Amino acid sequence: MIPNRVYIPDPGATGNQMFFLRQAEKHGPISKVLWDGKVTICIVGHERARRFLDEAEDMHRAASPNLRSVFPIGFLGAMEGEPHRKYRHIMLSAFKATSLEAHDIAVRKIIRNTLGVLAGASEPPVTAIIRQELQQATTAVFMRLIFGIDAGDPGFAGLVAAYEKYAPDRPFKVVREKHKLAFDEIRAKILRHVGKIRAGKDQPPSLLNHLVQNDLLDDTVLGNLIQMIAASRSDVRGLWVWIIKMLSSSPDTLAQLRDGPQGNGERGFAKAVVEETLRMEQIEALHRVATSDIVFDGYFIAKGSHVRLCLWEGHKDQEKFPDPFKFDPTRFTRTRHMIDSFAPFGMGKHRCPGGDRTLDLSAIFVEELARGYQLDLVADGPAVLGGFHFEPNPNFAVALHRLRETQQAAVP
Repeated sequence: MIPNRVYIPDPGATGNQMFFLRQAEKHGPISKVLWDGKVTICIVGHERARRFLDEAEDMHRAASPNLRSVFPIGFLGAMEGEPHRKYRHIMLSAFKATSLEAHDIAVRKIIRNTLGVLAGASEPPVTAIIRQELQQATTAVFMRLIFGIDAGDPGFAGLVAAYEKYAPDRPFKVVREKHKLAFDEIRAKILRHVGKIRAGKDQPPSLLNHLVQNDLLDDTVLGNLIQMIAASRSDVRGLWVWIIKMLSSSPDTLAQLRDGPQGNGERGFAKAVVEETLRMEQIEALHRVATSDIVFDGYFIAKGSHVRLCLWEGHKDQEKFPDPFKFDPTRFTRTRHMIDSFAPFGMGKHRCPGGDRTLDLSAIFVEELARGYQLDLVADGPAVLGGFHFEPNPNFAVALHRLRETQQAAVP
Protein backbone atom coordinates (compact mmCIF):
# COMPACT_ATOMS: atom_id res chain seq x y z
CA MET A 1 0.00 0.00 0.00
CA ILE A 2 1.43 3.42 -0.97
CA PRO A 3 -0.15 6.42 0.81
CA ASN A 4 -0.22 8.97 -2.00
CA ARG A 5 -2.58 11.29 -0.17
CA VAL A 6 -1.21 13.85 2.24
CA TYR A 7 -3.76 14.72 4.90
CA ILE A 8 -3.87 18.44 5.56
CA PRO A 9 -5.16 19.19 9.07
CA ASP A 10 -7.46 22.06 9.90
CA PRO A 11 -5.69 25.16 11.21
CA GLY A 12 -4.62 24.61 14.81
CA ALA A 13 -5.56 20.91 14.78
CA THR A 14 -2.04 19.71 15.56
CA GLY A 15 -2.15 21.78 18.75
CA ASN A 16 -4.69 19.26 20.05
CA GLN A 17 -2.96 16.55 22.08
CA MET A 18 -5.21 13.88 20.57
CA PHE A 19 -4.51 14.81 16.94
CA PHE A 20 -2.13 12.00 15.98
CA LEU A 21 -4.12 9.40 17.91
CA ARG A 22 -7.28 10.40 16.05
CA GLN A 23 -5.28 10.43 12.81
CA ALA A 24 -4.26 6.80 13.43
CA GLU A 25 -7.82 5.76 14.31
CA LYS A 26 -9.12 7.32 11.10
CA HIS A 27 -6.37 6.49 8.59
CA GLY A 28 -4.44 3.61 10.16
CA PRO A 29 -1.17 3.28 12.11
CA ILE A 30 0.90 4.67 9.21
CA SER A 31 -0.29 7.85 7.53
CA LYS A 32 1.03 10.95 5.80
CA VAL A 33 0.19 14.42 7.10
CA LEU A 34 1.34 17.98 6.52
CA TRP A 35 2.68 18.85 9.98
CA ASP A 36 4.69 21.92 10.98
CA GLY A 37 5.13 22.73 7.29
CA LYS A 38 6.67 19.31 6.52
CA VAL A 39 5.31 16.22 4.80
CA THR A 40 5.43 13.81 7.71
CA ILE A 41 4.98 10.04 7.89
CA CYS A 42 3.31 9.21 11.22
CA ILE A 43 3.95 5.75 12.66
CA VAL A 44 1.90 4.70 15.70
CA GLY A 45 2.72 1.61 17.76
CA HIS A 46 5.97 0.86 19.58
CA GLU A 47 6.60 -2.50 17.93
CA ARG A 48 6.04 -0.95 14.51
CA ALA A 49 8.29 2.02 15.37
CA ARG A 50 11.07 -0.28 16.57
CA ARG A 51 10.88 -2.33 13.37
CA PHE A 52 11.13 0.85 11.30
CA LEU A 53 14.29 1.88 13.16
CA ASP A 54 15.82 -1.57 12.70
CA GLU A 55 14.74 -2.43 9.16
CA ALA A 56 15.64 0.97 7.68
CA GLU A 57 18.60 1.57 9.99
CA ASP A 58 20.93 3.11 7.41
CA MET A 59 18.21 5.01 5.54
CA HIS A 60 17.27 7.73 8.04
CA ARG A 61 18.90 10.16 10.45
CA ALA A 62 17.85 12.11 13.53
CA ALA A 63 15.74 15.19 12.82
CA SER A 64 17.57 17.32 15.36
CA PRO A 65 19.44 20.63 15.14
CA ASN A 66 22.83 20.39 13.45
CA LEU A 67 25.32 21.52 16.10
CA ARG A 68 28.46 20.80 14.08
CA SER A 69 28.93 24.51 13.54
CA VAL A 70 29.09 24.88 17.33
CA PHE A 71 31.39 21.96 18.22
CA PRO A 72 33.00 19.09 16.25
CA ILE A 73 30.79 16.22 15.04
CA GLY A 74 27.78 17.67 16.92
CA PHE A 75 25.34 16.27 19.47
CA LEU A 76 25.35 12.55 20.26
CA GLY A 77 21.67 12.09 19.35
CA ALA A 78 22.34 13.27 15.79
CA MET A 79 25.45 11.12 15.22
CA GLU A 80 25.45 7.96 13.16
CA GLY A 81 27.87 5.10 12.51
CA GLU A 82 31.27 4.84 14.17
CA PRO A 83 31.26 8.37 15.72
CA HIS A 84 27.96 7.54 17.42
CA ARG A 85 29.28 4.21 18.73
CA LYS A 86 32.48 5.84 20.02
CA TYR A 87 30.91 8.79 21.81
CA ARG A 88 27.93 6.86 23.13
CA HIS A 89 30.35 4.41 24.76
CA ILE A 90 32.26 7.31 26.32
CA MET A 91 29.09 8.90 27.73
CA LEU A 92 27.74 5.59 29.05
CA SER A 93 31.05 4.93 30.80
CA ALA A 94 30.85 8.36 32.48
CA PHE A 95 27.29 7.76 33.72
CA LYS A 96 28.23 4.30 34.99
CA ALA A 97 31.26 5.65 36.86
CA THR A 98 29.42 8.57 38.49
CA SER A 99 27.24 7.39 41.36
CA LEU A 100 24.11 9.35 42.15
CA GLU A 101 24.43 8.32 45.79
CA ALA A 102 27.39 10.66 46.20
CA HIS A 103 25.06 13.55 45.32
CA ASP A 104 21.97 12.41 47.23
CA ILE A 105 22.18 14.88 50.12
CA ALA A 106 22.97 17.84 47.85
CA VAL A 107 20.22 16.98 45.36
CA ARG A 108 17.63 16.61 48.11
CA LYS A 109 18.66 19.96 49.59
CA ILE A 110 18.18 21.68 46.21
CA ILE A 111 14.75 20.09 45.79
CA ARG A 112 13.64 20.91 49.35
CA ASN A 113 14.65 24.53 48.98
CA THR A 114 12.72 24.83 45.72
CA LEU A 115 9.59 23.19 47.11
CA GLY A 116 9.84 25.51 50.09
CA VAL A 117 9.81 28.53 47.77
CA LEU A 118 6.71 27.21 45.98
CA ALA A 119 4.99 26.47 49.28
CA GLY A 120 5.79 29.95 50.57
CA ALA A 121 4.28 31.76 47.59
CA SER A 122 1.64 34.35 48.48
CA GLU A 123 -0.77 32.69 46.01
CA PRO A 124 -0.93 29.12 44.68
CA PRO A 125 1.74 29.06 41.96
CA VAL A 126 0.62 28.63 38.35
CA THR A 127 2.47 26.71 35.63
CA ALA A 128 4.83 29.57 34.69
CA ILE A 129 5.98 30.09 38.29
CA ILE A 130 6.40 26.36 38.89
CA ARG A 131 8.45 26.06 35.69
CA GLN A 132 10.63 29.01 36.68
CA GLU A 133 11.44 27.66 40.14
CA LEU A 134 11.98 24.11 38.97
CA GLN A 135 14.34 25.23 36.21
CA GLN A 136 16.55 26.82 38.84
CA ALA A 137 16.52 23.50 40.68
CA THR A 138 17.26 21.33 37.66
CA THR A 139 20.02 23.71 36.57
CA ALA A 140 21.71 23.40 39.98
CA VAL A 141 21.28 19.61 39.99
CA PHE A 142 22.78 19.06 36.55
CA MET A 143 25.60 21.56 37.06
CA ARG A 144 26.66 19.42 40.00
CA LEU A 145 26.13 16.01 38.38
CA ILE A 146 27.67 16.83 35.00
CA PHE A 147 30.33 19.45 35.80
CA GLY A 148 30.81 19.02 39.55
CA ILE A 149 30.01 22.70 40.12
CA ASP A 150 27.86 23.69 43.11
CA ALA A 151 25.71 26.77 43.59
CA GLY A 152 28.21 27.99 46.19
CA ASP A 153 31.15 27.87 43.78
CA PRO A 154 32.47 31.31 42.67
CA GLY A 155 31.86 30.58 38.98
CA PHE A 156 28.35 29.15 39.32
CA ALA A 157 26.36 32.36 38.82
CA GLY A 158 28.37 33.37 35.76
CA LEU A 159 27.92 29.91 34.23
CA VAL A 160 24.15 30.04 34.75
CA ALA A 161 24.07 33.52 33.18
CA ALA A 162 25.90 32.16 30.12
CA TYR A 163 23.34 29.36 29.82
CA GLU A 164 20.56 31.95 29.94
CA LYS A 165 22.10 33.40 26.79
CA TYR A 166 22.68 30.01 25.18
CA ALA A 167 19.37 28.23 25.79
CA PRO A 168 17.27 30.23 28.28
CA ASP A 169 14.12 28.12 28.26
CA ARG A 170 14.78 25.11 26.05
CA PRO A 171 17.32 23.96 23.45
CA PHE A 172 17.18 25.98 20.24
CA LYS A 173 16.11 24.56 16.88
CA VAL A 174 18.32 26.73 14.64
CA VAL A 175 21.92 27.70 15.43
CA ARG A 176 22.49 31.45 15.35
CA GLU A 177 25.54 33.57 16.02
CA LYS A 178 24.34 34.40 19.55
CA HIS A 179 24.32 30.69 20.37
CA LYS A 180 27.91 30.28 19.18
CA LEU A 181 29.05 33.24 21.27
CA ALA A 182 27.27 31.96 24.39
CA PHE A 183 28.65 28.46 23.82
CA ASP A 184 32.20 29.83 23.62
CA GLU A 185 31.62 31.66 26.90
CA ILE A 186 30.39 28.47 28.61
CA ARG A 187 33.26 26.46 27.13
CA ALA A 188 35.86 28.91 28.44
CA LYS A 189 34.38 28.75 31.95
CA ILE A 190 34.31 24.94 31.93
CA LEU A 191 37.89 24.71 30.70
CA ARG A 192 38.96 26.79 33.68
CA HIS A 193 37.19 24.25 35.88
CA VAL A 194 38.96 21.44 34.01
CA GLY A 195 42.21 23.09 35.02
CA LYS A 196 41.22 22.75 38.67
CA ILE A 197 40.44 19.07 38.19
CA ARG A 198 43.79 18.45 36.50
CA ALA A 199 45.53 20.35 39.29
CA GLY A 200 44.15 17.82 41.74
CA LYS A 201 41.82 20.17 43.61
CA ASP A 202 39.11 18.32 45.52
CA GLN A 203 35.95 18.10 43.41
CA PRO A 204 32.64 16.22 43.79
CA PRO A 205 32.33 13.22 41.48
CA SER A 206 30.89 14.22 38.12
CA LEU A 207 30.77 13.16 34.49
CA LEU A 208 33.38 15.82 33.70
CA ASN A 209 35.65 14.67 36.51
CA HIS A 210 35.55 11.06 35.26
CA LEU A 211 36.21 12.07 31.66
CA VAL A 212 39.14 14.33 32.57
CA GLN A 213 40.73 11.78 34.90
CA ASN A 214 40.49 9.09 32.22
CA ASP A 215 41.77 11.33 29.41
CA LEU A 216 38.49 11.05 27.50
CA LEU A 217 37.72 14.74 27.19
CA ASP A 218 37.94 16.21 23.70
CA ASP A 219 36.07 19.08 22.04
CA THR A 220 33.20 16.82 20.99
CA VAL A 221 32.80 15.33 24.47
CA LEU A 222 32.93 18.78 26.06
CA GLY A 223 30.39 20.13 23.58
CA ASN A 224 28.05 17.26 24.37
CA LEU A 225 28.33 17.87 28.11
CA ILE A 226 27.50 21.54 27.58
CA GLN A 227 24.52 20.69 25.39
CA MET A 228 23.44 17.95 27.79
CA ILE A 229 22.84 20.53 30.51
CA ALA A 230 20.86 22.75 28.13
CA ALA A 231 18.60 19.81 27.25
CA SER A 232 18.44 18.10 30.65
CA ARG A 233 17.53 21.13 32.76
CA SER A 234 14.63 21.85 30.38
CA ASP A 235 13.36 18.29 29.92
CA VAL A 236 13.56 17.29 33.58
CA ARG A 237 11.95 20.58 34.63
CA GLY A 238 9.06 19.72 32.30
CA LEU A 239 8.79 16.23 33.76
CA TRP A 240 8.77 17.57 37.33
CA VAL A 241 6.00 20.02 36.47
CA TRP A 242 3.96 17.11 35.15
CA ILE A 243 4.70 15.09 38.31
CA ILE A 244 3.30 17.92 40.44
CA LYS A 245 0.27 18.06 38.15
CA MET A 246 -0.33 14.30 38.36
CA LEU A 247 0.10 14.07 42.12
CA SER A 248 -2.10 17.12 42.75
CA SER A 249 -4.83 15.29 40.81
CA SER A 250 -4.25 11.99 42.62
CA PRO A 251 -4.28 12.35 46.43
CA ASP A 252 -4.53 8.57 46.80
CA THR A 253 -1.13 8.22 45.15
CA LEU A 254 0.40 10.70 47.59
CA ALA A 255 -1.09 8.69 50.44
CA GLN A 256 0.44 5.48 49.05
CA LEU A 257 3.82 7.17 48.81
CA ARG A 258 3.61 8.24 52.46
CA ASP A 259 2.88 4.69 53.53
CA GLY A 260 6.43 3.85 52.49
CA PRO A 261 8.24 2.32 49.49
CA GLN A 262 6.55 -0.53 47.71
CA GLY A 263 6.69 -2.33 44.38
CA ASN A 264 9.64 -3.38 42.27
CA GLY A 265 12.90 -1.56 41.71
CA GLU A 266 15.42 0.27 43.85
CA ARG A 267 13.18 3.24 44.58
CA GLY A 268 9.91 1.32 44.53
CA PHE A 269 6.68 3.19 44.19
CA ALA A 270 8.30 6.62 43.70
CA LYS A 271 9.96 5.38 40.52
CA ALA A 272 6.64 3.90 39.37
CA VAL A 273 5.07 7.36 39.75
CA VAL A 274 7.78 8.78 37.47
CA GLU A 275 7.31 6.03 34.90
CA GLU A 276 3.55 6.49 34.82
CA THR A 277 3.98 10.24 34.44
CA LEU A 278 6.30 9.63 31.50
CA ARG A 279 3.76 7.25 29.99
CA MET A 280 0.98 9.78 30.38
CA GLU A 281 2.85 12.96 29.41
CA GLN A 282 6.14 14.65 28.49
CA ILE A 283 7.26 11.98 26.01
CA GLU A 284 5.96 12.92 22.56
CA ALA A 285 7.82 11.30 19.67
CA LEU A 286 11.06 10.33 18.01
CA HIS A 287 11.79 12.33 14.87
CA ARG A 288 13.76 11.01 11.90
CA VAL A 289 14.41 12.16 8.34
CA ALA A 290 14.57 9.67 5.45
CA THR A 291 17.98 9.86 3.76
CA SER A 292 16.89 7.42 1.03
CA ASP A 293 13.60 6.25 -0.43
CA ILE A 294 12.16 3.68 1.99
CA VAL A 295 9.44 1.07 1.63
CA PHE A 296 8.17 0.05 5.07
CA ASP A 297 5.16 -2.23 5.65
CA GLY A 298 4.13 -1.54 2.06
CA TYR A 299 4.29 2.24 2.48
CA PHE A 300 6.57 4.39 0.34
CA ILE A 301 8.53 7.01 2.27
CA ALA A 302 10.30 9.42 -0.06
CA LYS A 303 13.82 10.65 0.60
CA GLY A 304 13.67 13.84 2.66
CA SER A 305 10.38 12.96 4.34
CA HIS A 306 10.04 13.67 8.03
CA VAL A 307 9.13 10.54 10.04
CA ARG A 308 7.37 10.90 13.38
CA LEU A 309 7.44 7.81 15.60
CA CYS A 310 4.48 8.57 17.86
CA LEU A 311 5.47 7.50 21.38
CA TRP A 312 2.75 9.41 23.28
CA GLU A 313 0.12 7.64 21.20
CA GLY A 314 1.85 4.25 21.58
CA HIS A 315 1.80 4.71 25.33
CA LYS A 316 -2.00 4.91 25.12
CA ASP A 317 -2.38 1.42 23.61
CA GLN A 318 -5.37 -0.07 25.44
CA GLU A 319 -4.13 -3.65 24.98
CA LYS A 320 -0.91 -2.86 26.84
CA PHE A 321 -2.25 -0.20 29.20
CA PRO A 322 -5.95 -0.76 30.00
CA ASP A 323 -7.82 2.47 30.73
CA PRO A 324 -4.82 4.30 29.23
CA PHE A 325 -5.84 7.85 30.19
CA LYS A 326 -6.04 7.00 33.89
CA PHE A 327 -3.00 7.87 36.03
CA ASP A 328 -2.15 4.56 37.71
CA PRO A 329 1.46 4.04 38.86
CA THR A 330 0.70 0.48 39.97
CA ARG A 331 0.97 -0.48 36.29
CA PHE A 332 4.73 -0.33 36.88
CA THR A 333 4.72 -2.26 40.15
CA ARG A 334 2.63 -5.12 38.75
CA THR A 335 4.31 -5.54 35.36
CA ARG A 336 7.69 -4.97 33.79
CA HIS A 337 7.02 -3.18 30.51
CA MET A 338 9.48 -3.87 27.70
CA ILE A 339 10.52 -1.60 24.84
CA ASP A 340 7.60 -2.61 22.58
CA SER A 341 5.16 -1.10 25.07
CA PHE A 342 7.11 1.52 27.03
CA ALA A 343 9.92 3.63 25.58
CA PRO A 344 10.24 6.92 27.48
CA PHE A 345 13.86 7.53 26.49
CA GLY A 346 13.87 6.33 22.90
CA MET A 347 14.62 3.02 21.27
CA GLY A 348 17.65 1.03 20.23
CA LYS A 349 21.05 2.59 19.75
CA HIS A 350 19.70 6.12 20.14
CA ARG A 351 18.13 5.54 23.56
CA CYS A 352 19.12 8.43 25.83
CA PRO A 353 22.23 7.38 27.83
CA GLY A 354 21.03 9.44 30.79
CA GLY A 355 17.54 7.94 30.90
CA ASP A 356 18.08 5.82 33.99
CA ARG A 357 19.66 8.78 35.79
CA THR A 358 16.56 10.87 34.99
CA LEU A 359 14.35 8.16 36.51
CA ASP A 360 16.37 8.06 39.73
CA LEU A 361 16.59 11.84 40.08
CA SER A 362 12.87 12.21 39.49
CA ALA A 363 12.11 9.47 42.02
CA ILE A 364 14.03 11.55 44.58
CA PHE A 365 11.86 14.53 43.60
CA VAL A 366 8.72 12.43 44.16
CA GLU A 367 10.00 11.26 47.54
CA GLU A 368 10.70 14.79 48.73
CA LEU A 369 7.36 16.05 47.46
CA ALA A 370 5.45 13.25 49.18
CA ARG A 371 7.45 13.48 52.39
CA GLY A 372 6.96 17.17 52.95
CA TYR A 373 3.77 18.37 51.29
CA GLN A 374 0.09 18.02 50.70
CA LEU A 375 -0.95 19.20 47.23
CA ASP A 376 -4.29 20.88 46.58
CA LEU A 377 -5.33 21.40 42.98
CA VAL A 378 -6.65 24.96 42.64
CA ALA A 379 -7.18 25.39 38.89
CA ASP A 380 -6.65 23.36 35.76
CA GLY A 381 -7.29 23.14 32.03
CA PRO A 382 -6.32 21.12 28.94
CA ALA A 383 -2.68 20.60 28.07
CA VAL A 384 -1.12 23.09 25.65
CA LEU A 385 1.67 22.63 23.11
CA GLY A 386 4.93 24.23 24.21
CA GLY A 387 8.23 24.51 22.35
CA PHE A 388 8.88 20.75 22.23
CA HIS A 389 6.31 19.08 24.48
CA PHE A 390 2.74 19.46 25.61
CA GLU A 391 2.66 21.18 28.98
CA PRO A 392 0.10 21.71 31.75
CA ASN A 393 -2.36 24.49 31.02
CA PRO A 394 -1.08 28.00 31.91
CA ASN A 395 -4.00 28.27 34.36
CA PHE A 396 -2.97 25.14 36.25
CA ALA A 397 -2.34 26.13 39.87
CA VAL A 398 -1.57 24.09 42.96
CA ALA A 399 -1.20 24.94 46.63
CA LEU A 400 1.66 23.20 48.46
CA HIS A 401 0.96 22.80 52.19
CA ARG A 402 3.79 21.73 54.47
CA LEU A 403 3.07 18.62 56.50
CA ARG A 404 3.68 18.65 60.21
CA GLU A 405 6.55 16.41 61.30
CA THR A 406 4.11 13.83 62.66
CA GLN A 407 2.44 13.68 59.24
CA GLN A 408 5.59 13.38 57.20
CA ALA A 409 6.05 10.27 55.16
CA ALA A 410 8.13 7.18 55.73
CA VAL A 411 9.58 7.69 52.27
CA PRO A 412 13.36 7.12 52.55
